[in-house]
Formats: sequence, C-alpha cells, structure tokens
Amino acid sequence: MRNIIFRKLFLILLAISFAVSCGSPAKNEQNVPDESAVDREQARQLSDKVVEDFKNRSYAALRADTETSFREANSEDQFRQMVNKMDFAFGKLTEAEFKFDEYSFEVDAKKQKRPMRKFWYAVKTAKHEKGTHFFFVNVVRDADRLAASEFSIVNFPQGVPPQLK
Repeated sequence: MRNIIFRKLFLILLAISFAVSCGSPAKNEQNVPDESAVDREQARQLSDKVVEDFKNRSYAALRADTETSFREANSEDQFRQMVNKMDFAFGKLTEAEFKFDEYSFEVDAKKQKRPMRKFWYAVKTAKHEKGTHFFFVNVVRDADRLAASEFSIVNFPQGVPPQLK
C-alpha cells in the first residue's frame, strides 16, 4: 500500500514538473537577450567615446551620444549641470581603463524591456585612485543608431566585484 502511494505521489510530481517546464517561456524569448541587437564592437566604440568626451568635458559631443528621449527631456544647461555634479561628487575623471562588458536588458521609461550592453571602466579621478571607483556606460539601440542611455561613476562600499579588479 505504501509503495502505491509513493508511486502516485511521484507521478503527480513528475506531471507537475513537466507541466511547469512546458509552460515556461523559451530561454531566448524572455530571459536572454539577442546579442545581435546591440553590436559589441560598435557599442564599445561609442562607450569609449562617451568616456573620453566625459573626461575632456566635450559637453556637446557627450550629449549628442545620448538617446533622443534623454536629450528631449534635458536641456543643454541641465545636462551640463548633471555632469558637473558628478565632478563635484567624485572629482574630475583623469584616467579610465576598460574592464569588461555585459549584455542584458534595460527597462525604458515606457516600461519596455530592450537589449542593452553595459561597459565598465576602472577610473581615476581628482579625488579617488583607480580601482576604487568605476565608470559605466549603457548602450542601447535608439531608432537607427546606438546611443548611451545612461552613464555614471559609481563605487562599491561592500567590496569591488571580482571582474572589476
């Protein structure tokens, strides 16, 4: 009698497991972005340009490389103020060393998931030595071109992730 109960229980669990796996979205549909949407080499060139323009305070060129919706929402003066606030908080960027890139999704203002490639750099600023602070650039497709959707200097008070060391 006990064996029959265990067999039935096993069959029920097997059926549930099968139903759940069949009902799950295909890996590429929802969980893993198609990397061809944001070409790595073109995105890296743009990311490197964003870092250099940020370092050299080429405000117009830097702003031109941001996505259209960001430029429409922020005037040139507002953009300049944002960049200057980063300088005040972290010190002027003086050096950047590319570390790695990753590919994932980003949720835009319309709550749409879109493919994004993020590039990470170890940076030295007027206030911080290289290896304590990092610059990242998110690159997305913006109509018929690639554009920076976000960039910033960050640090990791709980410890630097191994891939950034």
